[in-house]
Amino acid sequence: MAALFVFAVLLGTIVIAVIAFVRSQRIESLERRIDKLESALRRRASDPESGEPRDHETEAQAATPAPPRPQPAASLGPAPARRVPARATREWEELIGRRWLAWVGVAVLILGAGFGLKFAFENRWIGDLGRVLLGLFAGVGLTVLGQWQLRLGRKGFSQALTAGGVTLLYLSVYASYGFYQLIDPTFAFVFLTVIVIQAHLLASFQNAPGIALMGQLGGFLAPVLLDTGEDRYWVLFSYILALNAGAILATRLRQWRWVSFVPFALTHAMFWSWYESNYHPEKLGAAIAFVAVAFALFVFADLQSQRQRRELGLDNWARLFLNPLLSFAAAYALLEPDFPAWMGTLALAVAVLYAALAKGIPERIPQLFLVGIAGLFVTLAIPIQLDAHWVTLAWALQATALAWLHQRIPSKWLAFGTVAVFSSATAHYLSWDAPLPWTYVEAFRPVFNADFASAAALAACLLVSATMIRSHLVRHALGLGLAAVGVLWLASTFEAYSYFAALARETPQDAQAEYDALIWAGQATVSVIWALFASGLVAAGMRSGIAPIRWTGLGLFGMTVCKALMFDIDQLEGGYRVAALLVLGLLLVCAAWAYQRMSRRTAEP
Repeated sequence: MAALFVFAVLLGTIVIAVIAFVRSQRIESLERRIDKLESALRRRASDPESGEPRDHETEAQAATPAPPRPQPAASLGPAPARRVPARATREWEELIGRRWLAWVGVAVLILGAGFGLKFAFENRWIGDLGRVLLGLFAGVGLTVLGQWQLRLGRKGFSQALTAGGVTLLYLSVYASYGFYQLIDPTFAFVFLTVIVIQAHLLASFQNAPGIALMGQLGGFLAPVLLDTGEDRYWVLFSYILALNAGAILATRLRQWRWVSFVPFALTHAMFWSWYESNYHPEKLGAAIAFVAVAFALFVFADLQSQRQRRELGLDNWARLFLNPLLSFAAAYALLEPDFPAWMGTLALAVAVLYAALAKGIPERIPQLFLVGIAGLFVTLAIPIQLDAHWVTLAWALQATALAWLHQRIPSKWLAFGTVAVFSSATAHYLSWDAPLPWTYVEAFRPVFNADFASAAALAACLLVSATMIRSHLVRHALGLGLAAVGVLWLASTFEAYSYFAALARETPQDAQAEYDALIWAGQATVSVIWALFASGLVAAGMRSGIAPIRWTGLGLFGMTVCKALMFDIDQLEGGYRVAALLVLGLLLVCAAWAYQRMSRRTAEP
């Protein structure tokens, strides 16, 4: 009986919406006809060449020139102050008084009614069926009142009332099954779907995105306000998916901005709230199904807009980027405890999916955007599936592949992706692979070890990529080449210092002289390595004629000299100090001689 009554109420609401649509269409038609008549009258009144007959008196007045208007005498006093037009003030007053006050008033009214009903429910003044019926009557009443106000020409007030009625209908039908079990699950889902369709049809007919937005906010607020602590997750998931489908439908009908982005954000917010408080491994299947269907709904909406060559707004671009990331994060949180070995495969599956979807996009920029998302998930799959030095190597190879692709398809997005992945590989090497001087490192074989091999592979990939793009991106190629040298320089520095430091830590506690000798040897070796790299950069810069390479070498020479004067002279002793200073001095002299030769060559005619 309750189900039949609810269905009758909702059917009546739909009928009201259809009648309102027909009435609004008639009103719009009459307004268009009146506008045409007014414009025609204005054209006739302002057109002197019109063929309308005029009487002789009017013709005589038109033929007689108008007498000159007397000019006012110059005023001796100060000019009167100009009055500022009050049009802008009136517009703001009308906006606040006619629109904002109505929306705020309806929102406060709904909150007050909700708290009042909650108080009545807690004191058992109203039974379960009475609560639902009261909400249904109030929702239908506000909706009818809103349509009546629309017929009177009060559009803003009408939209506020209609949105409030839709919100109350959401609350009532959701409570009838989700909390009071007055109707079956099938009836509940059908009724909620009908309300979603009704809300968005009303919004579309009136061209009122506010009704659609208020309906969405009220719809997502219903499970929160009516929460009793019992987790009916199938009802919740089905209800949220119905809200999303309605928002997507309304957006496609009217091309509204942000109307479908709001339920997208609220969907993920409610999922994580539910996950934190109610998730259990037994609910894995339902949760995964919900995440997959929600992901597919928004992918379909965005790609359909692309296939129809519609202009994308900021909300579309944001959802295109965030939808796969948030959906993957939700799936990862659900599946990782039971299937940790398959998470990298899941990321690769998402990458393959977006690469396939990019083929169906007609425009170049969105197509490259989807390809970039595919590359992003390949990048994410590497640290998820691999570990240690393999992450650095895999990222370096991926960046090299992007550089190769950029050679054939010049695009700033591919160039940005190449730099971003190389930056990630370098950061991973410095964070996880490199034997940093301030960390404890056991004795190892210098150069011939996994850490240095990882750095060498990264530097090689950087050099290969620089070679591939140097023909059309000279600055990027130069940056990648210098980055390769920087990686080798850091790796060599870490290797030298950490090697001697590890040996020094293994010396007996009473062998202080041996300990000091190993520390000095490490410092002297670092100074020599810096001087050799600086010399190599200067020589390479002179040979290639590229000034930034020479300046980098000179800068490294300056760092080496500062280290020698501020540290080596004070800390090193004996042959270590002599060796470090002699090698540095010899290399500086050689660099100066090379600059002298280059100066003479440029000066010769």
